[in-house]
Amino acid sequence: MGEQRVINNASGMSSAYDSLRRRTNSDVSWFSDFSFPDDYPEYPRHGEMAQWFAAYAKKFNLLSHIELANPVNRITYDNDQYHVESYRGTETLHSIVVASGKLWCSV
Repeated sequence: MGEQRVINNASGMSSAYDSLRRRTNSDVSWFSDFSFPDDYPEYPRHGEMAQWFAAYAKKFNLLSHIELANPVNRITYDNDQYHVESYRGTETLHSIVVASGKLWCSV
């Protein structure tokens, strides 16, 4: 599997650049249930990190729970449920993750 690229991604908002590397050492910065491959460098490049995150999402079947390009208009919570309103309609969920991205947010 070749290295994934996140530069010029579909959102048009990637802050990655060709020489970008992880700032923290791989020996201390990983998920307890999913370490880096043995052949990864001490400070992985952005594409290696993207590949690692994608492998994590695949291993734990997260991709089917992720929806991109669906701006959320409103989230309300009651009776231990979240009600998420977007332009596609309203969904009732038991949990949510808000991942707006680093250094960027639209109000």
